[in-house]
Amino acid sequence: MLLDEKEIVELNMQELLNGKDNYAIPVYQRNYAWESKEIEQLIQDVIDYSKLHKGKNYYLGTLVVSSNSKNNQILFDTIDGQQRLTTLSILSAVLKNEFAANVNMQWYQQINLRFASREKSTKSLQAAFLGDFKEDNAEQNIKSAYKICKEVLQNRINSELENEKITISEFADYLYHFVKILRVTLPTGIDLNHYFEIMNSRGEQLEKHEILKAELMDCFSDYEPERREKLEACFHLIWESCSNMEKYVQYGFTVEQRQLVFTTNDWNNLIVYSFDDFVEKISPSLQFGNADSLGIDKIISGDIQSSKKTESEDSPDRFNAVVNFQNFLLHVLRVQIAKDEVALDDKRLIDIFKKQLPADKEKRILFVKEFIYNLLRCKLLFDKYIIKREFTANTDRWSLKSLKWYSSGKTKNGVKYVNSFGTEEGESFDSDNRKVLMLLSMFHTSIPSMSYKYWLNASLYYLFNQFEVISKDYISYLEHIVKSFVFDNYLAREPRNYFELIYENEKPLNRTINQLNLDKLRYGNISNNLVFNFVDYLLWLKYKDNEKDNRVKTFEYKFRSSVEHFYPQHAIGGREISEQALHSFGNLCLISHSDNSKYSNYLPDAKSTHYNNKEDIDSIKQFLMIKQCLATRNWFEPEINKHNQAMIDLLIENLPSDYQPKSDISLAQKWFKEYQVKNKSLLVRALLCFGDCTKYSSGNKYNLFDFEYIRNHDSFRKFEEYIEQKSPRSLIDIINKHITFQNLKKRYEYLLIKYSRVIEYCKEGNFLWFEESDGRLIYLLEGEKRTEYKAKELITFIVQGILEDLMNKKLYTDYESLCINIGYDDHDYFITDYKNAELQLQIRNEDGNAIFYFIQPLVNGNSKSVKLLEELKWEKTEEGSFIRRGNQKLVILDGDYEENIQNTVEGIIKLLKNGLQIKI
Repeated sequence: MLLDEKEIVELNMQELLNGKDNYAIPVYQRNYAWESKEIEQLIQDVIDYSKLHKGKNYYLGTLVVSSNSKNNQILFDTIDGQQRLTTLSILSAVLKNEFAANVNMQWYQQINLRFASREKSTKSLQAAFLGDFKEDNAEQNIKSAYKICKEVLQNRINSELENEKITISEFADYLYHFVKILRVTLPTGIDLNHYFEIMNSRGEQLEKHEILKAELMDCFSDYEPERREKLEACFHLIWESCSNMEKYVQYGFTVEQRQLVFTTNDWNNLIVYSFDDFVEKISPSLQFGNADSLGIDKIISGDIQSSKKTESEDSPDRFNAVVNFQNFLLHVLRVQIAKDEVALDDKRLIDIFKKQLPADKEKRILFVKEFIYNLLRCKLLFDKYIIKREFTANTDRWSLKSLKWYSSGKTKNGVKYVNSFGTEEGESFDSDNRKVLMLLSMFHTSIPSMSYKYWLNASLYYLFNQFEVISKDYISYLEHIVKSFVFDNYLAREPRNYFELIYENEKPLNRTINQLNLDKLRYGNISNNLVFNFVDYLLWLKYKDNEKDNRVKTFEYKFRSSVEHFYPQHAIGGREISEQALHSFGNLCLISHSDNSKYSNYLPDAKSTHYNNKEDIDSIKQFLMIKQCLATRNWFEPEINKHNQAMIDLLIENLPSDYQPKSDISLAQKWFKEYQVKNKSLLVRALLCFGDCTKYSSGNKYNLFDFEYIRNHDSFRKFEEYIEQKSPRSLIDIINKHITFQNLKKRYEYLLIKYSRVIEYCKEGNFLWFEESDGRLIYLLEGEKRTEYKAKELITFIVQGILEDLMNKKLYTDYESLCINIGYDDHDYFITDYKNAELQLQIRNEDGNAIFYFIQPLVNGNSKSVKLLEELKWEKTEEGSFIRRGNQKLVILDGDYEENIQNTVEGIIKLLKNGLQIKI
């Protein structure tokens, strides 16, 4: 990388910090993290060099920046050197505040460094500049650095050792005039992420996934600051919550956030349906700029746990994941776009993602939003349905568990781990959970490397595309995949690649023995240990329930990668054996390298005695070989050939795959899953056609978007039956056909179904339904709570929309009424500016029996408007409002919701025309 001379500037510390240039630490950079060791070393280096090379320059190194213009000012984003730059700013603040009597710091009038999107860090740096930290508001690392700088300088000034002692004025003079740094401004258009990849900061290189994170978050850079801050913070929250592969993803969120992101009082299912939905639900909890809240600075620093945690979190060492985060990112990408060009090799992480990112800005944003949401989805699926190694009570074993919420006694938000399939917490060797665990551990112990885990990609691809994960179907799929790997690749005459086997092979297969090359079962020809482990799985299924030795039933896969000849190649005192028998599959088994090196040349009966005395067995295939040898006291060519044929027969018996692909999922299930992401309001409207599937919460509160509840509701079954019988073209088609039914018009759900704006307003699906009014008094809640300006009465809210379309004017509703502002002095009677209104017509549904109306004058009693009301025979009430000829009822509500709406609209128009002489 060649740089122009003007892009490299030599600056002393005073020139760097005097405020003529402004610097920012980008959001994708690490937090300030230097501690006493690094700070003391920096100060000591300056002292040492000032003594040894007095009057000569001391170069701290380079400060790598990129420049951009903002409000006609140049701002330098710090690419490399942020820890030193931050420390030098804090050190200068200490000299200004604590040693002002001996140091001239008049030139240091303002701090010229800030943290992009980290308000708390910026405020803490400003507090350091002022020398005034507030205990409840300061970022600890910056506050500690200030203290360390002060103490180190005081120690050096007061040192009794002459070679360490320095006056503060000598130190400051040398620091600001002779300590220099080279500021390197990267050329415009340079690939910053490529630069990050090759860059080292004091020997520490950025992780590839951190570089990728910066690249992806950059797509939000053109948004307005407030919107960009929300998107970046939420992106960061998901990314960091997913990046710890050893922890369940729920632990990346506070208790309150878990209730919003995962199922309320369950935490085991995702209930956000897109990244935008996530932002909408979570961003209010971030409360930007509030030092006591979960602000962006806490998000960036990873300080995202609840301040009042009631659950006990396990040690991060409890679980061991089968893949690291960088490789996991590639799995998610491959699942998202289903392309073979996404190699599962994290050494190429950056380049692979770059090739998939669209050049068009809008498409790139959509791609990134889809990816970060899919990352969250896949991490939850990974945690629930992919094995981990679990370490508890001085033991470790394979684990397939979900994180579950519970409440008991004093524990309100507890968590525990239960089997992902079934509700039991302990181990059951007959359960579906055990079968899935066996299959997954079979794959992993056969292919333990982090890269190229095609079995994991297959598993995630399957899980990602399921309407719901059913254990028996998952087992069928995993068996299908292992058969595909073994029969269509490792033992096939014409091997197929992994992408074909996973993404283009989802159908039942009836293989024949002619498709196999059985020579690939011989020693030296077996291309993957999965062949051995698959045979062990088949043997486990066959013998686990009828073998007296309990070690078969409790068999667990281990990391065994050494192929042993049970009758040894170099037998001690044994008979000669043919090459055909010696290297046949019947004489081979998989064991550990240590055992193979110890016992490789022992005769079978000696090996049998040793292995048979072990607490557990290494291989069921080996167990059967040992059992035969101990029973006959012999293991030679006849026994080898017999066992070899038995293993071949076992494989042939299991050649077919009966897996039914995901395309067999019903259209109803497909739409149900798809529209939870695409348009959940439309989905709920369609489902309500078949019954009231809203979930009761508490008091008068109900929720429309609890899809776990809806999935098990009778309305969903009717929804499925209707689609299967009628084959509608779309959800809109379902709605349009149902809203013509007379019986539906007498159900309160009719209004939710017909008027789309109703459910769209209820962003979290909450509303209040008063049963005593038979559903004719309903309050829509924009959020969780009923507030004056966020709750809307249903009928008046719908009428508002209809009138706005008719009059082409903006009206508004508050929590209890529809308000129409009228200004008689203007030819345009209906005005949106409340201050200029003379009268306000209010339409109110108070109890579900009738729609009431009255006029509230917004001018004094002598105004022309009020006199006009009196002329038009409006009567003034004791409260000061006006009603028409003593009648305050506009519409009597009945059981037909369509008529209620039509009558209310017609009544208001009639009232405006006849009662107020206003032309519509």
